[in-house]
Amino acid sequence: MSIGLVTLDLTYPMVHSLKEKRRIIQSFFSKVRKTFNVAVAEIDCQDLWQRSIVGMVTINSSKSELQRTLDYIVNFVQQNDEIQMINYRIEIE
Repeated sequence: MSIGLVTLDLTYPMVHSLKEKRRIIQSFFSKVRKTFNVAVAEIDCQDLWQRSIVGMVTINSSKSELQRTLDYIVNFVQQNDEIQMINYRIEIE
């Protein structure tokens, strides 16, 4: 069994408050959980209203399937209009 982690450095250029950021993040997290069946959490920059670091993790018996899933997540994030990805890192163990 293998574990896959993607860490996303995100920015929210149209957000003007923490409340607005939280609304966008919760909606985004819900869509990601439903679509990809992964665990999702904001792991840093919680107090910054235009930035966050998000971690997503999943497990699978196939490393290639993990890589494919995490790549799909990165593409999914890039297609979101309210969120811009600064950087990301994929780790598979």
